[in-house]
Amino acid sequence: MKSPRLALVLVLLLGLVAGCEDQEPATPQPGTFQAGFSTVRMPVPLGIGTAGFNGIGAASSPTPFSDLYPGTTRIHGHPDIKVTALSRGPGFELVLVRTDMIAVIQQLRDAVLDELEQRTGRSFDHALVMGATHTHSGPGRFIEGGLFRLIADQFFPEFYDRLVSSIADAVEQALDDLAPAELGHTVLEAPDAHSDRRCEDGVAYQDDRMPVVVLTRDGTIRGLVAAYAIHGTVLGIGDLTLSRDVFGAIEEQITQGFDQDVHVQVFNSWAADMAPETPTLPPVEEASDRPGGYASMEDIGYYLAALVHEAIPEIQTTDAPSIETLTVRYPIDTWSIGYTASEFDYPYGGVYCSVSDETCDEVLHHDNLARACIPFPEDSPAPTQSLFTVGRLGDLHFTTWSGECSTGLAGEVMAAMQAKEGVQDLLFIGYSNDYLGYQLQEDDWWHGGYEASGSMWGPRQGEYMKSIQAQVFDLFVEGAELSFSPPAPVPPFSVAGFSAYAVEDALDMGVVAEQPASSYVRSGVVSFSVHGGDPWLGAPRATLQRDTGEGFEDVLGVHGQPLDSDGHGYWVDLVPEPAYGDAAEGTPRVFRWAFSFPLTRRGAGLSSPLIGRYRFRVDVPGGLAGEQVVETDVFEVATD
Repeated sequence: MKSPRLALVLVLLLGLVAGCEDQEPATPQPGTFQAGFSTVRMPVPLGIGTAGFNGIGAASSPTPFSDLYPGTTRIHGHPDIKVTALSRGPGFELVLVRTDMIAVIQQLRDAVLDELEQRTGRSFDHALVMGATHTHSGPGRFIEGGLFRLIADQFFPEFYDRLVSSIADAVEQALDDLAPAELGHTVLEAPDAHSDRRCEDGVAYQDDRMPVVVLTRDGTIRGLVAAYAIHGTVLGIGDLTLSRDVFGAIEEQITQGFDQDVHVQVFNSWAADMAPETPTLPPVEEASDRPGGYASMEDIGYYLAALVHEAIPEIQTTDAPSIETLTVRYPIDTWSIGYTASEFDYPYGGVYCSVSDETCDEVLHHDNLARACIPFPEDSPAPTQSLFTVGRLGDLHFTTWSGECSTGLAGEVMAAMQAKEGVQDLLFIGYSNDYLGYQLQEDDWWHGGYEASGSMWGPRQGEYMKSIQAQVFDLFVEGAELSFSPPAPVPPFSVAGFSAYAVEDALDMGVVAEQPASSYVRSGVVSFSVHGGDPWLGAPRATLQRDTGEGFEDVLGVHGQPLDSDGHGYWVDLVPEPAYGDAAEGTPRVFRWAFSFPLTRRGAGLSSPLIGRYRFRVDVPGGLAGEQVVETDVFEVATD
């Protein structure tokens, strides 16, 4: 028998529940604006094949981490993962992930989403934007199956699994770093760091916009996000180099222009037809000799950094920016695009469409181009769906783009966005969330050439994607209806059942094999080598130290960070002994890591020239054996 008091409590509770059922759920409201940042070293072994260039016919360079492509032997700017998280609470978030890769594919993004949901219990599908810098010296082997092997080498499930975990780690670290912040932006014009490389169309397309977003905490800049259209192709496949390429130099030069540590990440934009262009700058006195392309990357970064820093003082910030995002998936195939069989008879997609009379001497229309493609096989078709993420960040609207958009097509996409009321400045993030090859205007596709050959769904692929993006953006800004039913997400690649890589025993690990010379002039290049471990454990990291008279301390740039060998100020070569091609996998080896450090270069980020007594500290990853720290002999840098 219930007591009268308990019965009364139950009646009151039931009344409250009934009242709640009659009420509309509360609409979430944005809270305090916060920003968080993180950088994670990409878990990529030196020796992996790169992605972007065609590996067929390239000189052999066998390693345990490469297959169709030649293995890399050098690092110049170690690839990393950078994240900027922006939040005003759940439902009002944007997570910007920048990877030093040729592209991001939706299976990778979906795997990261699944990993984040397992860790946090939340879905970031509408908030997550994953962009690639499109470096052609980044790691391949992250795409499974079919013709993708031609641009990214064979799938390497263990590396893919490590990559997913590291990206999720970086996102979590940025979320953990969230703190109250302010946001502002500007849009620069930067004409001298890129140029139109496409000649078949007879039109000199060039759009020089470079949007820049600054993030401050208590008025001090702590983060910067930008985008610029430029191909990551300063280095070639024959350089056998794992590198962030030109985007690493751009980020580094912008970073070194601050007098405090600032998190800088730069995305690519509409770079299908945009080649890197070295700006004209005054010569550097007593410059050290470096391999080809290194100075060009640095000059591009130096030029763009000067424009960015000149504009920053005029940027106005707010502590309550709007953060709104929307992700929509869409179908793409011959039926969705609307082809007849006579127009584009490749039901599973077709690529590398090419005819013999393509030329830059005159503008031609190749009527037979759509009949000269390599078909995707039925069991490994081209992607049949993709996605757009659009949104608003303060007064800046943005869109992702799944692949390599030409300048002319991107201009049409952005003009349609700006035709909407209240839309002015734009952030166009190319090579993001997925990859569908190249996209051109339909008339341009028929001119042929390399860019046209890289489309996966023929002459109307670019126009179709433009129309879908317009629908998604209309839905975002006006609530318009879609003409299609969004498909479910694609499943991530399976990594179950792979055989784990067996780390090779390293002989004489932790030994300085070659000491620096005792003295150098300022135009010299300091060289030394260390016996380290298997590259699967990570590359050793060298840091320059100065003799203060009371001991050694790290040499810091003006931004307050050490000058270590993960940056563009070094190059690092790996020489296994015996060589990979001379002894079977699993053979114990000496892993000789050779470091080169040019003493004088443009934009080194130093407050004064390197003159005095120095040494290098080297942190050597050792896996289960633990990290070792070794130090080189002291060397002196003289004025002449």
